[in-house]
This record gives sequence, structure tokens and C-alpha cells, in this order.
Amino acid sequence: MIRDIHETGSIKNPRKLMTTVYVASLSLIAVLSIITHFVLDQVIKEQSQTGMLVNKSGQQRMLSQRITMFTIEYEQTGLEDAKNSAELSLTKMQQNHSDLLAEHYEAVANNRKSPLSAKMQTLYFDGPNQVDEQLKTFSQLILEALQQPEQTDNRSNNVDKPYFEMATKQFLDSLNNVVSQYEIESLEKVSRLTFAQNVVLIVVIITILLEGLYVFRPMVIRISEFAERLQHDATHDHLSNIYNRRAFFLISEKLLRYAQRYKKPCSVVLFDIDKFKSINDNYGHDIGDAVIQEIASLLAANIRSADILARFGGEEFVLLLAETNHENATLVAEKIKRSVEEALFSSKKLLVTVSGGVATCDEHQTLHATIKNADEQLYKAKNSGRNRIC
Repeated sequence: MIRDIHETGSIKNPRKLMTTVYVASLSLIAVLSIITHFVLDQVIKEQSQTGMLVNKSGQQRMLSQRITMFTIEYEQTGLEDAKNSAELSLTKMQQNHSDLLAEHYEAVANNRKSPLSAKMQTLYFDGPNQVDEQLKTFSQLILEALQQPEQTDNRSNNVDKPYFEMATKQFLDSLNNVVSQYEIESLEKVSRLTFAQNVVLIVVIITILLEGLYVFRPMVIRISEFAERLQHDATHDHLSNIYNRRAFFLISEKLLRYAQRYKKPCSVVLFDIDKFKSINDNYGHDIGDAVIQEIASLLAANIRSADILARFGGEEFVLLLAETNHENATLVAEKIKRSVEEALFSSKKLLVTVSGGVATCDEHQTLHATIKNADEQLYKAKNSGRNRIC
């Protein structure tokens, strides 16, 4: 599967990717399921065909005995009912024989391969059995016997009749051999189809497992990663990789309500990079962006995990200090100011400073009001010479 991604590593058009993979996977399972259905259908047809072949070939044995019995009865009694029964049974036997060999004769007439196996063809047409020829001979003998007038001799004389000998010996054995061969071949066909069906079923199961492991699972992971990426992009500043203004308000307002509910102190510090415009003007915006990134990293390194840091806009940063009073918040701000002052920024080894304004939330003050107070203190720090905290 081709990975449809940006150079940045994020998924391009995840809906299209998910749809393509999902449809392809389900299509494969559907195709395999259809194959399983057709194989099962073929198994059912083969079993039905098997039942028909075995039933008709089995009838041939029974009919040979029935024909012989009624023919003997007719020769002994001259009853027309016995003759009619013998003729009807013979017609049925011949019809069954035609049905059993119909596809063979059709294939031969059209120069196609016979559907009969080599063994079955040998039973019907070659070797000691020659069922086709024996049936013709048997039919001729029966018809001749039925054309004879009523016999008055005893039954024992009929035992010596040629048709009786055929019906009780060679012809009967040959018919038995045909039935046995039909049963063997039919069971073999059904076994092969059942095996094929089981193989396809196993392939379907394996395919589902493999798709779960190598298609759906990676797809879910990628979509989850993309969702996390979207969540991150929605809440973080793309340049500094810290919270953006929107996320800061969403998170900080909840923390502020918690602090006010349980009467805990909470402070806000606004930082502004001193003379940032001159950095951009003198060194270019690339250096200015690098300075913002390094300031953000330095701020993040000097706060607790419970504190909220965000880029407030341009060269401004805002910091919410949870459970921190005004005095401690000022100490934190001073520490950060000194860290920035002592650091060297970007490849130009710039000396950069920041100014900060500190404000503490009272019991009923909103976050916007606290930030406004911190901004007023920042304004004082800037007007007092910069590189200081007010």
C-alpha cells in the first residue's frame, strides 16, 4: 500500500486514504466470501449430482432383477401383467442407461473430452465388464423371451435361460462395479470441493487477521496520530511549539476557576522581548524566529509542569503560575529574566533581554482582567528602561 503522506510526515487527505484502504480490504474479503459461496454451491450441486448418479446406477441392479423376475413369471404363466411389468422395467433401465451416458455421448459427438473417468469408460465400454454392450445383449434376450408364447414347463427350466444367467452373474457384477465406481468418484469430487472450501475459508480468516494487523491497525494508528497532530496544531503555536493564545485561555480559565473555588493563589506573568523589532530589522526575520523559539524553550525550562506557558502574540509570552502568590510569581519572573539576560541567542550570539509584568488574581477577578493588569505592569517595565520586572 502506498503511503499517502506529506514531506513533513503528516497524512495527506486521511479520509481518502482510509476510504481506499477500507474499500480495498472489504472488497478482498467480499471476493473471498463469494468464492466460498460458489465452492459451497458447487459442493451442494456435486452432492445432488452424486445422489442422482448413485441412485440411477443403483436402480439398474434392482431393475435387472425385476426384469428377470417378471420375464420368468411371464414365461411360466403367460400373464400379460408380468409381460407389461417386464417391458416397463426394461424401458426404465434403458432410459437410466441413456441418462447416465448422455453427457459422454454429447462430448464424443462434439469432439470434447468425456466427463466419464478412464475407469468408468472402461467399465462401460471395455474390459470384462462392458456394461453398455451387456445391457444391449440383456435387453435383446429379454425382448426375445417376451415374444415367446406361454411356457408350460416348470420354473427350473428358466434358470438355464441366458438372460437369467446374466442377471445373476456377470451383468449383475458389472452393474455393481459401476455403482461402486460412481460412489468412489463422487466422494472424491465432494472431498476435493470440501477441501477447497475449507482452504478458502482459512484464507478468509487469515486475510481478516492480516488486514486487522497490517491494514486496519496501522490505519487506526495513523488516523490517531493525525488526530493528535490536528489537536496539537489547534492548541500550539507553530513557531515556538508552546500553547497558543486560544489554548491558553481554555486551560487557564479552568485553572483559575479551580483556584478561586478553593481560595488558592494564582498569578499571571506577561513577558515581552525587548527591542525585538530591531532584531528583525538588523538580522532578518529568520534570526527573529530563532530568538522566539529559544526564548520559548528557555521559559519552558524554568517553570513547573503545572504552570501554563503560551505565546500571546508576536514577541509576547504569557505564563499562568498555579497556586503562586504575587511575591513568588515575581521571584519566578526575575529568575526567568536573568536566565534570558545571561543566554546567548542564535548563531549570531545575540544578547537578548525581556521585560515582564506580574499580576495576581483575586477571588472574583476574571482571567482577562488579570492579564490586563499584568499588561499594565509590563508597560511600566518597558517605560522604566526595559530588562526588568514590575
